[in-house]
Amino acid sequence: MNTVLDSSLDPLLDPSRYYSLVNWHTANREISAKIITELMYEELLNPEIVDNHYTLNFEPNIRYSFEVKNRHYFNFYRVVSASLTCFIDDKETPSIDAYHLIGCINKHLNVQPDTQAHAIREFSNTLLGDMHQLGSKRLSNAELLQQDEITIESQLVAHPWIIANKGRLGFSYQDYIHHAPEMGNTVNLLWLAVDKKHAQFNAIAALNYTQLINEELSASDRARFDALIASKGQTPSHYFYMPVHPWQWNNEIVSLFTPDIVNMNIILLGESHDTYQPQQSIRTLSNKTSPKKRYVKMPISILNTSVYRGLPSERVKVAPFLSDWLLNLVEKDDFLRNKTKLILLGEIASINFDHPIYSTMSNIPYQFNEKLAVIWRESIHTKIEAAERCIPLSSLMHRDVNNESFLKAIIDASGLTTQQWINQFLKAMLEPLLHMLYKYGFVFSPHGQNAMIILKDNIPTRLAVKDFVDDANLCVDPLEEHDSLPDELEDILEYIEGPILIQWIQSGLFVCVFRYLTEILEDDFNYSSDLFWESVYLTIRQYQQGFPELEERFDAFDLMRPVFPKLCLNRVRLLDDGYKDKTERPTAAVASMLQNPLFIAAQKYQQQEQEQEKNLQPSPYETV
Repeated sequence: MNTVLDSSLDPLLDPSRYYSLVNWHTANREISAKIITELMYEELLNPEIVDNHYTLNFEPNIRYSFEVKNRHYFNFYRVVSASLTCFIDDKETPSIDAYHLIGCINKHLNVQPDTQAHAIREFSNTLLGDMHQLGSKRLSNAELLQQDEITIESQLVAHPWIIANKGRLGFSYQDYIHHAPEMGNTVNLLWLAVDKKHAQFNAIAALNYTQLINEELSASDRARFDALIASKGQTPSHYFYMPVHPWQWNNEIVSLFTPDIVNMNIILLGESHDTYQPQQSIRTLSNKTSPKKRYVKMPISILNTSVYRGLPSERVKVAPFLSDWLLNLVEKDDFLRNKTKLILLGEIASINFDHPIYSTMSNIPYQFNEKLAVIWRESIHTKIEAAERCIPLSSLMHRDVNNESFLKAIIDASGLTTQQWINQFLKAMLEPLLHMLYKYGFVFSPHGQNAMIILKDNIPTRLAVKDFVDDANLCVDPLEEHDSLPDELEDILEYIEGPILIQWIQSGLFVCVFRYLTEILEDDFNYSSDLFWESVYLTIRQYQQGFPELEERFDAFDLMRPVFPKLCLNRVRLLDDGYKDKTERPTAAVASMLQNPLFIAAQKYQQQEQEQEKNLQPSPYETV
């Protein structure tokens, strides 16, 4: 029987337009090298080393052979993908097959069968995304230097540490095409009317609901929505208007919130006119029609990079209160406001709609209380000057279509030497984070997706932080700076001991960003990791010398300790949690302790200072 293809088939849904054998082999080789690299780092794979050649032996009679680049710090060894070779019964295979490698690792680590099965789905989706990026038009660095931050984000290859970094369990292929950040497509948001008796609206003190909606929706959209509600015999003023991601509406809200829809506690209003493009986090979207309008963060209940991408209801409700408190801290702090000019993109308004049944249940999986909410976040384009531009921190780890580093293109365009640019970058990046830590005992996770670097003439000038509510943590010790903390936050924020609090900087920035940044500096600039970490140390020391009154807190939040915990992300998925639907979001596992490069740099400089002081001492034989 002959099959006739439907001529109306959307050509975007034909994956063959992105596929080729060359790209398939490239994607398999690259992800296989990454798998071995990161599982070696997390101490799950321990190769044999003979004459600087590394071998992983699997049963029966399977071995993978490769070379590595030793990155000196963090026990980090990068597998050279071109050197990766697989032997079965001492016969070299014609190509690298990531599925074969994953199967070997699953057996080697005794991964549970259900985890193996779900992991294959995540790896398959990741390979799909890698294939699409290889088969899509990718921009050169020269082109990227001319683009805005959302276009740059669409070119990035996702999380550098997590192996299945495009897992997105829950997306169909059509969903992937329309909603994956790397596809660069735009979407019109759906809007709902939610009954005020069942929803909670919160905003910063300077903003109310009417002002927000008047700024976010056009007059024609508002009139159309009002008329639709009136046509159903309801009163528009009894409802809040809130956007919902089309995927979430189709896949979660329609079925789970049917009673509310039937009783008109929720009314579907239709699309607004503005178009939006997903940021790297998928669930946060930038307004492409009006870039100065607020970012919109909405739940998309897919499993991606370790967690379901919902919005925790308790954090949604307090997001504006936390933003208000932090924005006031920055405004009143001369160092943050005038010296570092830190930008915090406030999460200035939110609406949460609790599920009528799930919200009354105890100890259910966390994802079921994260279904219907929205957070409006300030746009970076309302914060920067005409001569400034912003880039995602993660873009500094990017290589373009020619395998050339974006970092090198920026530094070359700046006119500075590598050391001068690094000094400016570290000053812009670290000083506000250090001040928030030491002065206020407050941290958020400044990883590549949550932080943006503001450039002027391609020179780093200041830091912008977004998406800080989910990772907001305070030190457990009472500080006078916490006296102004709103009551609404006291039961929501995590209060953590100093040595643990600093892990958000050590792991979120030092390991998750600087570990990879130093690779590029070594390979493309011949700039050593030793020199980089000495520069980090000197930046921290310079800050501390400017605030001698905070000396006790330098000890309480000691970034110079000899070791700190090696947190692991892939280990949690493969061995600890698997794909269990747990009541709490998963947390990183600890494998061992890492040598702290800042401790090594501090020792070096202290020794140099002691020698200098010794040379300046007068000789006991000198006479006056």
